[in-house]
Amino acid sequence: MRYYFVLLCAIAWQAAAADPAEDLFNQSRQWLQEGDLIRARDGFGNAWKQFTKDRGNQDRRTTEARIFYAQLLALTDNPQKAFTVLGSLVQGTSRTSLIARSAFALALRQDGQHKRSVKMLEELVRIFPREDADDLLIVGRLQSELATSYAYLRKYSKSEAAAIEGVRLLDASGERFRIYRPASLIVLGNSQLLAGHNAEVAATLSEARSAVLPTSRREIAILDGSLGVVALRSGRLEEAERRTRASLAVLTELFGPEHSEVAATSQQLVAVLNRQQRKAEAREIEARAREIMNRRNTRPTAVSAWSWHDVK
Repeated sequence: MRYYFVLLCAIAWQAAAADPAEDLFNQSRQWLQEGDLIRARDGFGNAWKQFTKDRGNQDRRTTEARIFYAQLLALTDNPQKAFTVLGSLVQGTSRTSLIARSAFALALRQDGQHKRSVKMLEELVRIFPREDADDLLIVGRLQSELATSYAYLRKYSKSEAAAIEGVRLLDASGERFRIYRPASLIVLGNSQLLAGHNAEVAATLSEARSAVLPTSRREIAILDGSLGVVALRSGRLEEAERRTRASLAVLTELFGPEHSEVAATSQQLVAVLNRQQRKAEAREIEARAREIMNRRNTRPTAVSAWSWHDVK
């Protein structure tokens, strides 16, 4: 199952007086943390509109909501709209512009423009300031994004190196940001899986599992999917099926049955069922997955963690 690491904006903000838009913004952040990306997307979109009306386009909160909204548009299969929403925010060298550019790079990857995504992320990692803990967090998460993008280009050694650096920088950012560590570890575990370093994978994913919050349902689903791949590679087919089905159930609930991530995880289940010689069941599930991809005009790039195995 493909894992798209959500780059939270991490723009410093001050506590604001309670108002409906502010409440919706904070609620949307909670939905995002829990992995409910569709509700978070719509919440940030509505908060952005209200902040624009109440505070204007240049207000910091307006910009934060706008970038969050664009990121989530990309992650919910609408990268083209994300490009439009980001617009001129990506111009310039301010910290906000660099963060907006990271969201643009995410949308590029979701749109299948992997080389452009890598080029932009490599530049951001190089030029982003590293003056305080907030900066280290952002650069660490950029490294994790870069690891994912490298993997799509089958540059697995570079992917693993970037993922290792992402975890290192996140740890260096301090205890305050440990809530983001499981996501970085998942990226690292998947990178190790793709690089063929199977001995390290189980330990990394086990560490992620012990650190993930019970409310972070998407991260738990991602872990189940990744551990399903580990089990499949090891020939533990019953475990592979159980974990893959558990992952698929949560992703379907969170995103609906038509999401590309649901289709990719369904392809992972197809691989498991084929190994079990359950060909008829596998063909039925694969047909549904291909139908989703065809409707979304999306190439089914992976049956599992990123581009671990191309769909034939």
